[in-house]
Amino acid sequence: MRRAVVLTVVLIIFLLITILCGIILNLYTSQARLNEHYIRRIKAYYAALGGIWWAIDRLRNGIVSPGIITIGDYVVSVSVTPPDPITGIRTIRATVNY
Repeated sequence: MRRAVVLTVVLIIFLLITILCGIILNLYTSQARLNEHYIRRIKAYYAALGGIWWAIDRLRNGIVSPGIITIGDYVVSVSVTPPDPITGIRTIRATVNY
């Protein structure tokens, strides 16, 4: 009888430890996914920023046409609006799918 009680207690403790390990593993996996998404978003931001500087360089050289460039692993679509008639300001838009 005493062995059965000890075995039951050991099995319950083992089950609780297993459940706790599963929860911890799930938390670590979720955190890793969030970090990966955050890193991809930062890389895409800087790729878009590079696309904007690419468009500025093209405008300085007299090339106004929009373009698609690849920066790292990202394809950046860059568009430039015509100059505003009053201010002469152009808008440069860079889009990255990440």
